[in-house]
Amino acid sequence: MAVHTGHRARVREKILQNGTTGMLPHELLEAVLFPPIPRRDTNPIAHLLLERAGSLAGVFRLNEEDVAGIPGCGAHLAAYLAVVGEICRRSYDEPPVGDRFDSREAVFSLAVSRMRGVAEEATWLFLFDNLSRLISAARVFTGYYARAAFRSELVAGPALRAHASQALLVSTHPDRGARPDAYEMETSRYLSRALGAVGVRFIDHLIVSGAACLSVSDAWSAPDSSAVHYDRLCADTGEGDA
Repeated sequence: MAVHTGHRARVREKILQNGTTGMLPHELLEAVLFPPIPRRDTNPIAHLLLERAGSLAGVFRLNEEDVAGIPGCGAHLAAYLAVVGEICRRSYDEPPVGDRFDSREAVFSLAVSRMRGVAEEATWLFLFDNLSRLISAARVFTGYYARAAFRSELVAGPALRAHASQALLVSTHPDRGARPDAYEMETSRYLSRALGAVGVRFIDHLIVSGAACLSVSDAWSAPDSSAVHYDRLCADTGEGDA
């Protein structure tokens, strides 16, 4: 146990001095496993978890049966990994405190960064106060945006409860490019009127596909030249699909 204790102290000291940048996935996971596994070498367990899950993110989605198949691990570790994973997901979704999104570039950047990695069609509602500070961001619909099931209450209700002054809709098109179809454009008009009726300014509806981001409001006025590529707004992306 003394050997492991010394190793853990060295790992913690390294993190405190240099941060976690550059650490390999198994090294990060090894440190995360210190609290639930106090008396064992967590390095081989980290490797086994990564092998079973296929990725670091996948480790935190393993079920109890998956974890129990690793020698010496069981329900307690599965519960711990589930909690850590949920904390990470919720922390990622929390709005950055104090940030203001009062420009077109800022709003486009927010939309693309939050939708990175989303692999299904869905729509999020972003709510802002009157100073353009983000109040909340939440998924309000999964599937094709223009389905009849997408009712105005899905956006107007949350906006009123949050006392929001402004609202932004963001939809994902993982497989069919960022350009909206006629039904999506009409649904956006309908929802903009619904928000206006309760005193909430409709900022825009953005469609994100990979690194491409298109404004539906632009598409209303210029449907043939409305594609907006995020790589024009952020130097670290070079892809896009209109």
